[in-house]
Amino acid sequence: WSAVCSLAGAPLSSRIVALDGAGDAHRGGQRCTVVTLDSGATFVYKPRPVDGEYLYAELCRQLRTITQQNFSAARVLRREGYGYVQWIETAPGDGAGDLEFAEQSGALAALLYAIGARDMHMDNIVHAATGPIPVDCETLIHADRLDGGARWLDGQEAHTDLIRSVYGVGVLPLIV
Repeated sequence: WSAVCSLAGAPLSSRIVALDGAGDAHRGGQRCTVVTLDSGATFVYKPRPVDGEYLYAELCRQLRTITQQNFSAARVLRREGYGYVQWIETAPGDGAGDLEFAEQSGALAALLYAIGARDMHMDNIVHAATGPIPVDCETLIHADRLDGGARWLDGQEAHTDLIRSVYGVGVLPLIV
């Protein structure tokens, strides 16, 4: 409990006052749970491994030491087969027309493309005060997609080219 309270920035004496289901179903229908404490602190319980979130946070930490780009990530508490993730508050507005936010989003799209991310659409990235932050990073650890399970995509199809481009990351808007 002390580790969870530390993650949430809450006193050790905190008590749970609300549990709200959120996100995709995992492991036979289990859903993520947004946990609110009496102190007002909030965190997310994820009923799946949070290795993607943990590795992304570690990558951001290392990149901050060697680049001038300040990539932000949620704090993560890993457990065997499940984990807890810092709740990220959405900043006022949507960043539209904000040059700094546009630059941060472009840098994030480039980083996510470089590490092979998928499914990073607007519901999986929060517009926080510090910039865009991915909050669902399970797709960072994935195998190449299969075409109907019968064969590997051969690179000759438009779909393959699209998913292997920066559009395949999901950060950029795409209308098909």
